[in-house]
Amino acid sequence: MTILLIFTIIPASSFAALNDEQDLPTTGFEDRNSGEWTTLEEEIDFIDEVAELSDRVWYEEVGESVDGKPIYMVYVGETERSKEEIQNGRTVFIMGTPHGNEPAGREGAFKILRDLAFTDDPAMLEVLEKSTVLIMPTPNPDGREANTRRNSWGIDNNRDNLNLATPENQTIAKVLRDFSPDITIDAHERPSGSNPDIEYLWPRNLNVDREIYDLNVELIQDYMMPEAIEDGWSTGLYGRPGGSGREDERILRNMGGLRHGLTVLTESAGRATNEDRVSMQLSSYNSVLSFYQERFDEIATAVDGAPVRKQEDGENKADYYLAGADDEPEKEEVIDPPVCGYLLHTTQAEVIERHIDLFELETEQVSDDAVFLTMSQPMMTVVPLLVDDRALYNEVKGLPLEDCTDLESIDPPEPLEETGPAQYETDFKEYEIGTAPDDWSPLWRESNWTVLDEPYRLEHQSIGDQLTRRALTWDDVGEVRGDVEMAAVVRARNTGLSKFQLGFHMSGTMDATSSRNAYYIDIYENGSRLEVRINQFLGGSFSVISRSDLPFTFTEDSWYQVAVQREGNLIHAKVWPFGEEEPEEWQVTAYNGSLDEGKVGLMHLTDGVINDWAYVGIGTGGENAPRAPGDLFDPEVDKTALQDRVDEINAENLNEADYTEESWQALKDALSAAEHVLSDSEATQEEVDTALTVLNDARDGLEEAETEPISAAGMITSIEQFDEEGAFENDQVVRSLTLHLTAVDQYESQGEAEKVVRHMESFILLLDHMDEQIFEEAYNSLRSDAGSLIDKWQ
Repeated sequence: MTILLIFTIIPASSFAALNDEQDLPTTGFEDRNSGEWTTLEEEIDFIDEVAELSDRVWYEEVGESVDGKPIYMVYVGETERSKEEIQNGRTVFIMGTPHGNEPAGREGAFKILRDLAFTDDPAMLEVLEKSTVLIMPTPNPDGREANTRRNSWGIDNNRDNLNLATPENQTIAKVLRDFSPDITIDAHERPSGSNPDIEYLWPRNLNVDREIYDLNVELIQDYMMPEAIEDGWSTGLYGRPGGSGREDERILRNMGGLRHGLTVLTESAGRATNEDRVSMQLSSYNSVLSFYQERFDEIATAVDGAPVRKQEDGENKADYYLAGADDEPEKEEVIDPPVCGYLLHTTQAEVIERHIDLFELETEQVSDDAVFLTMSQPMMTVVPLLVDDRALYNEVKGLPLEDCTDLESIDPPEPLEETGPAQYETDFKEYEIGTAPDDWSPLWRESNWTVLDEPYRLEHQSIGDQLTRRALTWDDVGEVRGDVEMAAVVRARNTGLSKFQLGFHMSGTMDATSSRNAYYIDIYENGSRLEVRINQFLGGSFSVISRSDLPFTFTEDSWYQVAVQREGNLIHAKVWPFGEEEPEEWQVTAYNGSLDEGKVGLMHLTDGVINDWAYVGIGTGGENAPRAPGDLFDPEVDKTALQDRVDEINAENLNEADYTEESWQALKDALSAAEHVLSDSEATQEEVDTALTVLNDARDGLEEAETEPISAAGMITSIEQFDEEGAFENDQVVRSLTLHLTAVDQYESQGEAEKVVRHMESFILLLDHMDEQIFEEAYNSLRSDAGSLIDKWQ
């Protein structure tokens, strides 16, 4: 049995005093006797205090979480070592709590930090002289604060070490790139686990350098597991065939090996006491450091040689594995024929620009349109995983090359043309009631989609096999490639586990389940919790790719707004009650590039569940999806009667002088108010009806003005006034008009009605003959007065 070097670590309960007045710093976890975990605020206070008291420790903020919380890195080593010297030297990287609800590794990181900062053990000091220990206690501060596995986007950060979509994992990638740790410890817990106490695992990916792999296995089997037993913990290997990530390149356990460093996964039992869970993790850290101290030169040689050996593997076109783990050789999938590299279009190289940077990939610009990514480079371990279409989580689809001697003669892959900018929306009012909408098509299985009214909506209740997916896709939108955003208003009745589904990039046929693909969002009842989920239906196989707790209480027969957006390989979603303000932040985010084109529309899963869709909006090519109007469920406003009445009153050509000032003003105000309502797009039916009533009342209420009976003398006075204003061409016109009125004045005084009427009719004939010579105002006034005078004497 290998003889283990045991470090003398000062127990937390018996730290020696730094001086007579000051004890060593303690964590919030310790201050509360293991009852509550250390908060984020207490974390930085603890780190800062340790750094103040120890010359071996310094720290910095190296990144931020999705919500902008700082991510700290603590450096422990020689006091005069610069950051550049640390990057060029040997390092060990301890990372606690990538999953926020697994806090024991984080508390263990605080303890090992304090132990390293203040120990006087010669073996421990030797490690610090030869190397720097890097400690990142909280790489997922949002998840830790919320006590959830995932980050604030709802992404599992330990499934993001290849794609590097999250700011947290981009920070981790920078650390791995800049410091190339000899050993990385990835601390996790099994929240529901109870037996054994602590489990370990090495990288199982078959592309890990063999010398790194062998040392990694030896570290766990011959050092860590025996020492765990000596410390009183039961132990074992984590996972089982077919589970726990196996060779998955997205998890840090495998990615650390692909980056040419030893990597250890620790998994403490979540059902043990808090104090025991932390002690298990601390025991693991000590085991790794003892192995590192004892086998330092051998580890350094293996780590330094791994990039050279892998570059040679790439140059010699050695086997590269797209599938298969070290304990599942029957599942091996080798790239055949072997490739020497991949040709990318320049636009594809731009897509993986952050990966080129964070993995330090070597590229060659072959032409304006072509970029070459060779397998003959140290990080060839991740090249096919990122650009080979046969890989599970590739970012782009590069062209694999068997011969790389004449790159200039090879055309790169044509860039895929994304769907252009466009917007679509419907509230289903344009469709015939009682039928399926005529420009939507069923997908995967026929069903009974029906347009109904009161309110207008598209209703669906699946009839057929339980849990058989069916969809309805919008023909006008068609196949969408690339970015897309959807918004909808939906309610659910007779709900099962999944309340509704809104899908995009949907494809497949009626007769082949394995051909069916889609992304979709739903609300799902997971035990006592309701979740917003982003799901994938790939080749007929279902998986949840991200989930987050629903931030409100969901009730049946209530309307909800839902929005989902694909932007690059990021998929965001949110749901909120109709009528409430739209949340600024997405509630759940996923990173997935499995599907990049397909139809958009509505999905249904559970037999018996009734979904009503009252609105759907689509945006493509970077356009936002239109959102439902706030008055979606208001009755349709009919303004026809009001408009007709306004037109009728205007056509009457009423004369203001004929009516009392008060009644005329009332009509004028009512007309103005009616015009305002007619032009107001948000006017309600009640406002329209009220305006019509007021208008009718005002017209009916017009009162004729009381005036003195017209006389010939009064008309003569009017002619004189019009003449002074220049209404007539010459005096002859005035004399001709006045001649008749003078005679009428005489006949009026004598009461001779027939003569009055006869002369006034002659006056009107003369006036009509002269109408083109008289100002319109004078003509209309005299014509009206003449008529009134005739009426008076008839």
